[in-house]
Amino acid sequence: VTRTLNQGANALEIWLLDAAGNRSESVWLDVFVDSVAPSATAVVPENNSFLNTPPANVTITYQEATSGLILENTGKSIKNVSAQEVDGTWSLGGTNQLIFTPSVPFAESSYTVSVQLEDTLGNRSVAYSYAFAYDATAPAAPVVNPVVSPVQNQNLTASGTKEAYAAILLNGTQVVGNTAETTWQYTHVLTSGSNTLVFTAKDRAGNVSATGTTVTVVYDDVPPQAVTTLTVNGDG
Repeated sequence: VTRTLNQGANALEIWLLDAAGNRSESVWLDVFVDSVAPSATAVVPENNSFLNTPPANVTITYQEATSGLILENTGKSIKNVSAQEVDGTWSLGGTNQLIFTPSVPFAESSYTVSVQLEDTLGNRSVAYSYAFAYDATAPAAPVVNPVVSPVQNQNLTASGTKEAYAAILLNGTQVVGNTAETTWQYTHVLTSGSNTLVFTAKDRAGNVSATGTTVTVVYDDVPPQAVTTLTVNGDG
């Protein structure tokens, strides 16, 4: 007899029936089935995230509805940018969560989280790899190329250099994204009179340069007054 079993617990009642219709006593057989490997569904810190404070732990949420995860056989490691494994403790907690707590707070570095989950019946997941970076160092202030003042053109194009992947803020508002380039350019619409422009840099972790680069530009859009007194010298 072939019977398709469900995932999880199955209770099978088995008996014999002869040609005359006589039935034997039932024998009960309990069969537990788990043929589905666990899977990771989320990670904190998020994959490819940049942090300016060290995370207290790394939490991987997984799906395993049947036999449960076995911590000892689950492959797991966290390594820094130098491929050195971070010392700490792995544990199971919460609702289907695999948690890593470092022995000492994470230092500034890039980290790779590698996990391959295994349940109690030996089903192994695919290998998962996540990354995050902890960066608490603010970038240097951007360099702004010299500008002319006063100007008669309302559109001022400012340019300069910056750290790679740093954004440019103008008076606190981002005007250039976190590009890989080390040069930048932005066109700002001036208002009549004196304009004070403060350029700062912001990295992907949210650190803002401690100082800014200030540029003052006068936009002169006021024509001179008409001549009111004209003196003609007739000599010569």
